[in-house]
Amino acid sequence: MTGSSSWMFLVTRNRELDWRAILAPSFLIDANDDFRLVTRTATPAHPQPPTARALDVPGHPQLTLLYRSRPAGELLGLPTARDRFGRPIFVVEGMVVDGPVSPAPEVIQAAIEDGLTGLEDLVRDFWKQSDEAAPPLVAPCRPITL
Repeated sequence: MTGSSSWMFLVTRNRELDWRAILAPSFLIDANDDFRLVTRTATPAHPQPPTARALDVPGHPQLTLLYRSRPAGELLGLPTARDRFGRPIFVVEGMVVDGPVSPAPEVIQAAIEDGLTGLEDLVRDFWKQSDEAAPPLVAPCRPITL
């Protein structure tokens, strides 16, 4: 087990707006690079099981994404959340960890569940959003032991 800094993130879309980070670390937002979270979690197709993947960010060596994706309807209390074209919508829930880590899927799942407390409301609020220029919220840094 190692102690590291971490930042939660949420990536999703809604009925009107395309994929985007709605919660991200400040260093990605400040560098206008929060879309990197979208591109690094886009494949394979959603939903995705708990996954660990390297995140290459200039000036921040050895970051790791720990994430999963699931249907947005699960958070919104809907049978299926769909965009205006009828495509199902997913939410990517995860964290950016400072350092190279590769925990087992059940450890990733537990870490995400622990970090998500209170963040589900951000997805519900974003579901009503239509402002294309709205920036993501800044995720606080928090310690994590994996």
